[in-house]
Amino acid sequence: MKWLYKILHIVPPEDRAGITLTNPYWEVEPIKIFTEFLSALPIIIPNGSILYLEGGYPDKKLKEFFNKTQIANPVKIAIGTIWPVSGIDYYHIPLTDENIKELLELSKNHAEPEIAVHLLVYKGNKILIDWYDVFDDPFYLSEDIIEDKLKEFCNKLCLKYRRFTKYNGTK
Repeated sequence: MKWLYKILHIVPPEDRAGITLTNPYWEVEPIKIFTEFLSALPIIIPNGSILYLEGGYPDKKLKEFFNKTQIANPVKIAIGTIWPVSGIDYYHIPLTDENIKELLELSKNHAEPEIAVHLLVYKGNKILIDWYDVFDDPFYLSEDIIEDKLKEFCNKLCLKYRRFTKYNGTK
């Protein structure tokens, strides 16, 4: 069956494996502006977290930043893009103050689709934020995100959140 995936240029299921957010706890409505999201992210994300960016259409400046800051030997993330199999980039960037500041500055001159199509945040082997189809769909957070911090994050961004009960059919 692998031959069919190769002909159709689709990532086979065994190559999509990796860590996922298996039990989402919070759901937050989408935000359309990446710089606002990124500037508020330190409110809810612990030190040592990694920003995972998948897809997108980064220009030379973004790619230089992504390649310069990307970690070696990252955790394998369950990919969100299954087609096309080629041309999709994946970046694992430590969420340090310096990296956030530089990415905020770069993002001011780029549209959101240039940055990523899928965005996750993880620490160790645990997904903290799961956001496929960024800027269009809600994003999901782990139970490790404390509600007081989530409330502060959402108030800063004028977003609504709720206790997650079940996927709406998109996952």
